[in-house]
Amino acid sequence: MGEIAARYQSPYATHLAPLRNEAAAVKAVFGRTAIERFDALGLLTHRLIAVHTNHATEREYQRLLETGVHICHSPAHYGMLGESSTSETRQIARFLRDGAPVSCSTDGGITYIGGMPEAMRAAHLGHNEATNDNTTCPPTTALLTATRNGANALGWGDQIGSIEPGKQADLVLVDMDDWRYRGGHHPLRTFLIAGGSKDVDSVMVAGELVVHHGRSTRFDEAELFADYQQATQSVRARIRPK
Repeated sequence: MGEIAARYQSPYATHLAPLRNEAAAVKAVFGRTAIERFDALGLLTHRLIAVHTNHATEREYQRLLETGVHICHSPAHYGMLGESSTSETRQIARFLRDGAPVSCSTDGGITYIGGMPEAMRAAHLGHNEATNDNTTCPPTTALLTATRNGANALGWGDQIGSIEPGKQADLVLVDMDDWRYRGGHHPLRTFLIAGGSKDVDSVMVAGELVVHHGRSTRFDEAELFADYQQATQSVRARIRPK
């Protein structure tokens, strides 16, 4: 895998040290923890996206920093499952404080838990609460986890992830003609705390409007949902026939 990633300059991702009992279980089989195995195989690189990583030893933590591994987490997902990935070790917050490239994902699966705005909110509130410090993940850092850091992790940082000359025009437009924004002095913080995905009016990707006034410009949403319902009913019928 390392050879393929190097040849094609491709990122690769895996869950790495996400659970309290993982290190002992992997070591019992392979003689090394998962992070130690990746290090020995030369897979701790800037192309690796390590997901939910919050149980690294101190030595492993330093190696992750030294090798430039990207850390990806799903803060809005943990609470739904009753996981303590944000608060148990507070390691992801430490990555943030140490300037490591940390990104957000939704990891919603078949259960909708919101979009990237909700993930940013959970990162902003969760890490600050877990560390008892509101400078751990301020609104601007939460925004970075959903934009530039994620783009860099995917190897697309020179094309997307921020608004600047030379990058493609990716824009999210939020209607601020609302009492929540009028009464505040920090639009981003207001969006993270009191707003969300439903506040997004339009989305532009590479200069093309793909969402306008809250609706897709590329397909009929009602038709898509009808197809989805038909597909799920078909699956249920095959899995649990009468």
